[in-house]
Amino acid sequence: MENLYKLVKCAQARETEAMEELLERFAPLLRKHARELGYEDALEDLVLFLIETVPTIPLDRIGQGNIGGLVRYIQTAVWHQLSKLRKRQKEKMGYLEDIPQEAESPRSPLEEEVNFRLWLRPLTEKQKRIIQMSYLYQLSDQEIAGILGISRQAVYKIRQSAIKKLRKEWQ
Repeated sequence: MENLYKLVKCAQARETEAMEELLERFAPLLRKHARELGYEDALEDLVLFLIETVPTIPLDRIGQGNIGGLVRYIQTAVWHQLSKLRKRQKEKMGYLEDIPQEAESPRSPLEEEVNFRLWLRPLTEKQKRIIQMSYLYQLSDQEIAGILGISRQAVYKIRQSAIKKLRKEWQ
């Protein structure tokens, strides 16, 4: 089954092999976006979304000869789902901002004595948030990247620049 149009048509007719082939063809796209999301079940969520979306693809509107349009349709649908999943992750992690100050205090005696908010005052809002997620909540760069919708490398660079700024400020 080489033709994508025929593959989608067969998958819409509930042919298991066709759906498996479609998932295989779009696996790199799904894996890429799952890495961007950065949570454990991201790939499964995207695969399930694609399985649910294939039957709703309007093949009659796209046309048999418009394979590029069909690919764009699927990519756009996955991209929109990615946005929804990112938003859901941010909402899940929104509780971090709602935790009372007492609950935010770290366990180490030294950090309990430091007024964390005053200490972070020289930083930008994004730097503050990344420092808090990294050190107070002990989230990995990948988890933070998924929450903020940025790359893992960007999280690392922002955290490093924040640390550098804090060292300079508090020396």
